[in-house]
Amino acid sequence: MTAQLLLSQILAAGAFGLGIWAINTVPRGLMLRRWCYSAALNAVHLLLLAEPIGAGAALITAARFLMASLLTKYSMWSVIGPAAFIVLGLLYASLTQTMESSILAQMAFVTGTVGSFFQSILIVRGFMIITTTLWLSYNLLIPSPVAILSESCFLIYHLIKLRQIYRERTNEFNQS
Repeated sequence: MTAQLLLSQILAAGAFGLGIWAINTVPRGLMLRRWCYSAALNAVHLLLLAEPIGAGAALITAARFLMASLLTKYSMWSVIGPAAFIVLGLLYASLTQTMESSILAQMAFVTGTVGSFFQSILIVRGFMIITTTLWLSYNLLIPSPVAILSESCFLIYHLIKLRQIYRERTNEFNQS
């Protein structure tokens, strides 16, 4: 294993650790900043694997998380910001779709951007499952063993959380 590959996998493990730390963090702003750090490490990891398109998507994702962490619910920027990132993501996707793996990275970016702005937790989790599945597929193609493990764990986590939320809502409905 080359030093560059080893370093990329260490960074992927660091991104995974930050993601685990972020996934259940409260308050929202702190959670989003931790996701920003995780996405930034993923960008460097992908650059080391000579995957600049995925790295670009991860870097834009990091910026999106950082901006979202600074926004308040009632700010004009809470509407303009998401719209700007969706446009940026679609533009980036249209300029960089050159191979199967880059199409997956761009689809993951766009679904992650769109999904992160819904208010319904069930819809947000549904988009997280789609986005995580796309990133998992991308990491299988490039391949990145630690990123595959990371996305597999996040996919399992999101499926479990979706099931828990669905059960809680079903129990609330049955009790009323």
